[in-house]
Amino acid sequence: MWRRLWGYPKTRDCQGLLSLKKSSSGVIKTHQKIHFPVARHQTHRGLAPHDERLFAARQLPALRAAAADLCWLLDRGYASRSAVELVGNRHNLTSRQRMAVSRHACALEDVQRRQKLCVEPGRRDCVAVP
Repeated sequence: MWRRLWGYPKTRDCQGLLSLKKSSSGVIKTHQKIHFPVARHQTHRGLAPHDERLFAARQLPALRAAAADLCWLLDRGYASRSAVELVGNRHNLTSRQRMAVSRHACALEDVQRRQKLCVEPGRRDCVAVP
């Protein structure tokens, strides 16, 4: 990670915040903030261009069937990633549809655990989370 301290030493620490540079007077300066460009900058949230087609009314039966199949697999202990891949391949889902189905479905024991933690509206006392 460290290069020679003479010449042009240009390094960064683990977080990429510090830099060593040789100034024109020959003195090495440390602790200068450097900024790295962000690899992926999200420009929008919400609907994607093809969402109206991917989640149209005629797609809903296939998405419901896929969600039911995924819940069935998760109830039987299948890993989430492989179950989503299996269900997505069986129902010919795009990656965006697979993501939506995977965020919608869960195992029955997860549903029961979440229902235990559910608080009624207007209730003011605290709920202890295990």
